[in-house]
Amino acid sequence: MTGGRQDGNRDPATVPKEHPEPSCFPRWEGRGGVGQGERGRWLRRRRGGGAARGCALAVFLRWGARGAGPPRCGTRPRRDVNAAGDPGEELGARAAAEAWRREAGPRSARLSSRLGRCGLRRQGGRGGRREGARHPLDGRRRPRPSACSARRGFSSRPWAEAAPAAAGEATCTCQARLRGRGRRRVPAARGRACFARTPPPPVSRRRRGAPSCHLRLEGVYGYRGHQCRNNLYYTAAKEIVYFVAGVGVVYSPREHRQKFYRGHSDDIISLALHPERVLVATGQVGKEPYICVWDSYTVQTISVLKDVHTHGIACLAFDLDGQRLVSVGLDSKNAVCIWDWKRGKMLSMAPGHTDRIFDISWDVYQPNKLVSCGVKHIKFWSLCGNALTPKRGVFGKTGDLQTILCLACARDELTYSGALNGDIYVWKGINLIRTIQGAHTAGIFSMNACEEGFATGGRDGCIRLWDLTFKPITVIDLRETDQGYKGLSVRSVCWRGDHILVGTQDSEIFEIVVHERNKPFLIMQGHCEGELWALAVHPTKPLAVTGSDDRSVRIWSLVDHALIARCNMEEPIRCAAVNVDGIHLALGMKDGSFTVLRVRDMTEVVHIKDRKEAIHELKYSPDGTYLAVGCNDSSVDIYGVSQRYKKFGECVGSLSFITHLDWSSDSRYLQTNDGNGKRLFYRMPGGKEVTNKEEIKGVHWASWTCVSGLEVNGIWPKYSDINDINSVDGNYTGQVLVTADDYGIVKLFRYPCLRK
Repeated sequence: MTGGRQDGNRDPATVPKEHPEPSCFPRWEGRGGVGQGERGRWLRRRRGGGAARGCALAVFLRWGARGAGPPRCGTRPRRDVNAAGDPGEELGARAAAEAWRREAGPRSARLSSRLGRCGLRRQGGRGGRREGARHPLDGRRRPRPSACSARRGFSSRPWAEAAPAAAGEATCTCQARLRGRGRRRVPAARGRACFARTPPPPVSRRRRGAPSCHLRLEGVYGYRGHQCRNNLYYTAAKEIVYFVAGVGVVYSPREHRQKFYRGHSDDIISLALHPERVLVATGQVGKEPYICVWDSYTVQTISVLKDVHTHGIACLAFDLDGQRLVSVGLDSKNAVCIWDWKRGKMLSMAPGHTDRIFDISWDVYQPNKLVSCGVKHIKFWSLCGNALTPKRGVFGKTGDLQTILCLACARDELTYSGALNGDIYVWKGINLIRTIQGAHTAGIFSMNACEEGFATGGRDGCIRLWDLTFKPITVIDLRETDQGYKGLSVRSVCWRGDHILVGTQDSEIFEIVVHERNKPFLIMQGHCEGELWALAVHPTKPLAVTGSDDRSVRIWSLVDHALIARCNMEEPIRCAAVNVDGIHLALGMKDGSFTVLRVRDMTEVVHIKDRKEAIHELKYSPDGTYLAVGCNDSSVDIYGVSQRYKKFGECVGSLSFITHLDWSSDSRYLQTNDGNGKRLFYRMPGGKEVTNKEEIKGVHWASWTCVSGLEVNGIWPKYSDINDINSVDGNYTGQVLVTADDYGIVKLFRYPCLRK
C-alpha cells in the first residue's frame, strides 16, 4: 500500500502532535506517512501503473479535526487519541460535519446508499452545479464526481474525497482495484473508512522481469562459401557485403567494422547487389522462404517478397535499371519469378527446370531477356508483358552437353558460361558457337562481368581475368600465394578496378590487388564444413575456441575479431574446454577419444581413447586437478591432470547420453544432465552417485551450463521438448543466464530463473 505524498515545504519533525499517525500503519520516516501535516495528506489516485501489480490501489483522504482518532482497521476498535478528551472540539467538529452535509443537499443523501460500501459521498448541492459544496475546515470547493464514476466508487478526476464524519470517525476512501494474483477484498463499513495494509511484493516477484542488461551483436566470424556462389560484392562505399548463417554482413576494411542485417529467420543462401551498389537482396531457406531487400548503409529493410517460393531461394538478380528482381526457388519445379520489388508484387512466374538451377542473370543489353543455367541445361528467357517464355540452348556438335555452373551476358547477344569441366561456352542467341577449352582445369563456379572485362574462378584455385572479347589477360593461382594452400577452391569473384574479391569454399575471403597478385590479403575466415559443435572461452584472456565437423580447432580474438591460431585434427570435434590457468585445451572427438593441446603452440600433450562413442562434454575442475569427460554411452570419466590424465573414477548413473557437466566450487561434487533431462550428482573424484539430496543443498557451483534443474526452470517455454534448448551459461556476477535453442535464438534471463 502506498503512503501519502510528502509535502515538499513541510518537515515531518514539525508536524503537530495533535495529528498522530494511525496505529495500524508503520511509521515511515521522511516519506510522508498517513496523517502527517496540519491539513493532512492527500494521495493522488493513478490509473494503471500507480501501484505494483497485485497490490491494492487506494485513495486516502485527509484526517478530520483535531482529536480525530485512527480509523477502524479490520476488527480493531477505534480509540480516542485525545486522552484528555475535549468535548467542545468534538461537538464542534460534529456540528461542522452536519452543516457540510446539509449544505450538500438531499441529492448527496440519495447517493449515499450506493456509495456507502466504499465510503464515497457525492458532493454538490441542488441544481447540478459543477462545483461541489465548500469544505467546512478549509472552505475550498471540491469537484463533484460524475454519476457513472460515483457508481463505480471512483471519481473521474485525479483527486477524490468524502464528506468528513464526526471527530473520531475520520473518513477515507479505500477502494482496491485488484489486478493479477493475490486478489482480496477489503471490508468496508457504511460511512466509515477501512484500511488494509498491503505488503510490498516479494523480491522474487519484483525481479521476475527481464534483466537490465541486453544482448548486442558485436562480431560475426566466417563466411558461407559452401553450397553457394556469387555471394560477395563491393558496395558503392567500398565496403564488402556477404552473408553467413542468417545474417547479412557489411564489412568496412578501412575501419575493420561490421554492420549486420538480421531480417531473416533462417540461413541465407543467395545474394544480389543493386546496379547502384547500395541496395542488397538476400534470399533464405525454409518452409516459407522470403526475400529481403535492404539498404547496405542503414541495414534497414526496404521490401519483403514472400508467399511464392518454397524450400528456399537459390538465385537472385536485379535488372539493369534495378526496378525488377528475378528469383529462382528450390521447389520441385525450380520456379522462376519476376518481382516489382518496390511494390512487393510478383509480375510473372514460370517453371524453371526439372533439375537444379545454379545461376540466372538479366541481359544488360536487352531489357526483357534473361538467361539461366544448371544441371545439363541452359535456358534463354523472354519477358513479354507478364508472360515469361523459355527457350532451351542448343549445344549441337560444338560442345558436349554438360552442367553449366555460371554465366555472364555481353554485347551482340553473346553469353559466356562456365562449365563443369573447366571450359567456357560462348552462345549467340540460343546456339553454342564456340568453346574456350582449358580455361580452368576444373569446374568454373563463378563469373563476374565489369567495365574492364570478365573474371572467372574455379575449383582449381585460380582467378583468370579476361578482356571484353574474352581474351585472357592474366592468371592468379591462389594456391601458390603466401596465403594459399592445397585444395583451395574459388566460389565467388568480384572485380572492381585494381581490386578483386575472392570467396572460397573453405569460408575465406581474400582481397587481391592486381599488381600485387602474389600477396592476397586475408579478410575473413571461418569453419567450412558441417556444424560447429565446440565452443569454449579462455579463463583469463579475451579468447574463444571453436571446433566443428571440418576437423579444425580455431582460436579467435574477441577484441580484434580475428583468427589467432588453427590446428587440424584427425576427427571431427564435438566439445572443448580450457583449464583454469589457460595452458591446456581439451578437445572431445566424434570417435570417443579426447586430445589435450597446449594453447601456446597448439602442440599435443596427450591423446586418450577409452570410449567408442562420441564425447559430448568435458570440463576441468575449478582447482585444475581433474578433467570430467562425458560420453554418448551415458558415462562420465574422471582424469587426473597432473598424472598425465590418468583415469581416477567413473560416473555411471545416467541412462542416456551426457549433455552437460558442472563442477562445484570446491571441486568435491559434479552435476550432470543427460538426454532424458535427468539431473544427477556425484562425489569426486571417485564418481559415487549422491542419492541424499540434503547433501547437495547449499553447494555453490563454479559454473552453470546444465539445462535441467530448479535454478533454470523458467527458461523452458510451454510445450517445449527437452532437446529444444541446446546450451546454457550462467553469469554469477551479473546474475544473468543466456540460452541458445534449436530455433537459432539467443535469450537472456535473470539468474536464477525459477519461474517463467
